[in-house]
Amino acid sequence: MSRIILFENSIFNAENITQVLIDVNHMFNPDLKTRILKKSGLNTFGEYVNKVICNGSILISCEKEVIEGVCMIYHNDLVNFTAYIPIIAVRNNFQKKGVGQRLLEYSFELAVSNKMKKIVIKTWKTNDGAIQFYNKNGFVVTEQHNFDITLEKNL
Repeated sequence: MSRIILFENSIFNAENITQVLIDVNHMFNPDLKTRILKKSGLNTFGEYVNKVICNGSILISCEKEVIEGVCMIYHNDLVNFTAYIPIIAVRNNFQKKGVGQRLLEYSFELAVSNKMKKIVIKTWKTNDGAIQFYNKNGFVVTEQHNFDITLEKNL
């Protein structure tokens, strides 16, 4: 049975998380590298992973030494008490097995334990599967832009 652990409590390193992002890069449209690195102003997935390690948390779904998926979350907004999930990524062979659901549920617990009042996530307007997934988990659309939408959930 897989389990959800925090990066800092795991046997994994930043390179392991970077490899997950590389593995799932093609599953996003546009690809994850374009989406995340362009918005963050960083050049590599490794730089991005280190940014999240320093400023947020990485949740890992794993079975023994195999990473099934990751959820990156920032829960350090002590003004608006809003957590932000920039990435939920599940490796292809673990899709449709509840990995993303467990990662998302654990992110809610982590946000609440850090006194967050709501959680925000963005996705592409064309990502119908993700939008349905987030709606099923209590998120509502709060903003729409040219290519992406913002969804929020009160905690």
